[in-house]
Amino acid sequence: MFKKYLVLSLIVLVFNLAGGGSVFAQTKDDKDAELTQKIKTKIAKVGAGEKSKVLVELRNQTKIKGYVGAIDDDSFTVIDKKTGSSTKVDYGEVKSVSRNGLSTGVKIAIVAAVAVPAIILLRILQIRCNNEGGC
Repeated sequence: MFKKYLVLSLIVLVFNLAGGGSVFAQTKDDKDAELTQKIKTKIAKVGAGEKSKVLVELRNQTKIKGYVGAIDDDSFTVIDKKTGSSTKVDYGEVKSVSRNGLSTGVKIAIVAAVAVPAIILLRILQIRCNNEGGC
């Protein structure tokens, strides 16, 4: 009896695997809408103000560097700090958005990479001086 169930289970498993998985095709409009929503979310997370530095790459390969000056429902404004010129960007035109500058995590990693060896070196020198009776 057990062998029958085992064989039946294996047959069902083989047919299930041989049939392949379901394929969900997305249309170009669906992908564009999804990308636009991701861009909106990222811009909202960055926020607006002089500390909100971004590098925006448009679908026509143009790159805009500056900070987010204003955020609207269908667009946002990037202001070039050097020239003061502002560029209104529709979310649909954006290919990617990245933050300029180093993230907090990278800054912490750099400080740790410098501080830890310095502390170890100072500790080794302290132990060495104590063992030799003075420096």
